[in-house]
Amino acid sequence: METLLYDLRYALRILRARPGFTAVAVLTLALGIGPNAAIFSVVNAVLLRPLPFAQPEQLVVALTKTSKIPRDWVTYPDLRDWREQSQLVSEFAGFAGQSVNLTGAQEPDRLIGSFVSDNFFKTLKVDVALGRGFIPGEDQPGAQRVVIVSHATWRDRFGADPNLLGRSLILNGQPYTVIGVLPEAFHFQWGDADVWMPIRGYPNFSDDRRKNAAAVIARLKPGVTVKQAQAEMDTIAARLAASEVHPRRA
Repeated sequence: METLLYDLRYALRILRARPGFTAVAVLTLALGIGPNAAIFSVVNAVLLRPLPFAQPEQLVVALTKTSKIPRDWVTYPDLRDWREQSQLVSEFAGFAGQSVNLTGAQEPDRLIGSFVSDNFFKTLKVDVALGRGFIPGEDQPGAQRVVIVSHATWRDRFGADPNLLGRSLILNGQPYTVIGVLPEAFHFQWGDADVWMPIRGYPNFSDDRRKNAAAVIARLKPGVTVKQAQAEMDTIAARLAASEVHPRRA
């Protein structure tokens, strides 16, 4: 114990005498502790706590796999085919996150963006607190550019201005009309965002079946098990693979 106390006193004297070294030591320790805390936070939110949505047991994540990649995002044509052919899944919704530039306001800002299919909030069974949500067709070519903002962004960035609805925000150099504000309690475990926009605005969006476009969350119909849905998706995937150069499996 005497040796340990001596070493501790010596270390403290060195740290006080060399503040630059002290800062590096603290930062290194923080980098070591931070990832572990972050990992636990993700596991705790996604796996240990129930999802804060209606009928959370119906929600599943849908991925594709190939002979080389066991888990991957979904191409938009595949997503479209899944919607048309599945009888056991009520909704398939795509989403992809990427930060966006807000310009044209008092000062430029960098916001967390999420690009989603028009049925994204319908799949989660989440209603907006103000305004309206996305309507069918707003994720299609030629549709008006619209955006839904998070409650925190509405409050902190725009001062909870009720007149924000209908205003135009310049995001990534394009005008988007604000149509809604999300509830304060809304939290999406796979990626919260400041602004939510139609998926075709995603910079890396592609309509090519050879290029992945989005992650997918799906809602099973009442009474349908994951095993039943997987069996159906295997059948759909086999049907698509038979007609595609690049076979994929859901």
